[in-house]
Amino acid sequence: MVTKYLLTVLALAVGTSFAQSCQNPQVEAASFTSLDATVVTQIAYITEFTLKCDNPLPENYALYAEVEGKSLSAARVGDNKYQVSWTEEPSKARSGVHEIHILDEEGWASLRRARRSDPAATVAPLLAIQLQHPGSYSGPWINSEVLATLLSIVIAYTALKNKSMIFLEMTIKQRDRADGDDDPVESMLKKSGCLELHYKVMECINSTKDWRKCQEEVNEFRSCVSKHKESQTRRQ
Repeated sequence: MVTKYLLTVLALAVGTSFAQSCQNPQVEAASFTSLDATVVTQIAYITEFTLKCDNPLPENYALYAEVEGKSLSAARVGDNKYQVSWTEEPSKARSGVHEIHILDEEGWASLRRARRSDPAATVAPLLAIQLQHPGSYSGPWINSEVLATLLSIVIAYTALKNKSMIFLEMTIKQRDRADGDDDPVESMLKKSGCLELHYKVMECINSTKDWRKCQEEVNEFRSCVSKHKESQTRRQ
């Protein structure tokens, strides 16, 4: 009599468990992920799905989720509607497809038993949902401060290079004049007595690499040229 009673209880338990399992599961899912990593400290992954079964399910029908070895719970948010969510640091968040395995209580218990002996063990899920993460924007590849610094370096290098080229051209002209070439500008400066001041200005610019530091020499040269012009005007 006791044996029959135990068999009856066991049969009822198995029948109840089978009745609570979703038969021919179908799912409609929508997913969301954080796309701008410049304004958040964690990347959020959220999927919401509606489960449809051929058999009616109890109101407290529990579901569980597993994503890449991470155990999660599926929160019930409505009639046969569930939500699975988790977060990751932006540096660890990868783009691509994240597969979410959904399990009922029976499948979840089977997975836990299998994991006790083999941490890498898997069981067939009730259903699987694929969440596509296109990747998160982490800001420009180079920030504005670094870009401004690089541009200033390029501008300074270009200016210095151009100044060196100008000085080189003037040096070549001076060498050619020393070889006997006639330069009307040099002749004019010789007649005005300002040639030495001109050389003095060029020597200062060459040594300091900044004409603004040679203002005194430049003013002296300009004064000499102005006096020469005034003298020429009075003679005429």
